[in-house]
Amino acid sequence: MRYRLTVPLEGVVVLRDGKREVRGRRDGIDFALIADERGRVTHVVVETTVPEDKLDSFKSSIGPGVHGTAATVHLGGDPQLFQKLIEALRVLESHLAFETPGAIRQINFRERKHEYVPEIDAERSAVPVFAYEMKQAYPETPALVTEKGFRDFINSTPPFDELVAVKSFWQEGLNRFQQLQYVQAFHQFYFVIEGFFADGKSSERKVLKAFNRSTELTAILESALKTFSKPADRHSVRLQELMALEKCEASVEGLRRFLIRVRGRLHHYSASSSSPTIHPHNQEAFETAALVAMFISRMAIDRRVIAIRRKNA
Repeated sequence: MRYRLTVPLEGVVVLRDGKREVRGRRDGIDFALIADERGRVTHVVVETTVPEDKLDSFKSSIGPGVHGTAATVHLGGDPQLFQKLIEALRVLESHLAFETPGAIRQINFRERKHEYVPEIDAERSAVPVFAYEMKQAYPETPALVTEKGFRDFINSTPPFDELVAVKSFWQEGLNRFQQLQYVQAFHQFYFVIEGFFADGKSSERKVLKAFNRSTELTAILESALKTFSKPADRHSVRLQELMALEKCEASVEGLRRFLIRVRGRLHHYSASSSSPTIHPHNQEAFETAALVAMFISRMAIDRRVIAIRRKNA
């Protein structure tokens, strides 16, 4: 059986000589660039043979519907093989984008088509679902606005203009987070925390002192620890792992240090380091760190909004 991923390529890459497809192979993995009728590449394909010991995990089934659905579908697959193909795409993107400066914006891993390609009859009977598509994204949150509500909102904003800069950092952080760019998201959220509580300092020692002096930040961090201390919650578990990695205890003091140390880690890269370092292909490792920073920075802004409202009441 073959396992194939097809993902969009965003950019301007054109196949010559009227080609609609070009192929290559590396380390047992097949690659292809797929073009439209004009020769412009729209998708990248990567595929490999499923090892014998993983064939059972790729079995799928279709069963009767439940709760009003037409049918239930179980999709097989193997996370390790999936990650292997994703990593192959990332390696291709990195090399290809470097050799064609400006021609490739990104290979969009968030929108992908999975295909299982049986090669014998036994595999065809084991895999009734041959292909499916998915888009990796966070759900959108709608906002309902009335004419009067918008007019009242505009009239109420002047007292809060001092928060425009920090709100813009928070908005950019949220945008980056929803785009799965967690490192950039953390930076934006940290700017809010730093702006409110670091007293203009930048070194870990001086920032930590400034953070320690803030009773407001202490209260916010206590709320954050309570929120991210839920049993069986993946972000709570991941936060503990990340804090242990940074040698920070699970306490308010530890969370203060954690924020500063993650900031430092995400500002630097060492090709020779044996410790985990940030690069564009391991963004998902910092999702929880970005989410915690989002929570803390939002609470900090909300508290300032409440203080301004009370002052102008």
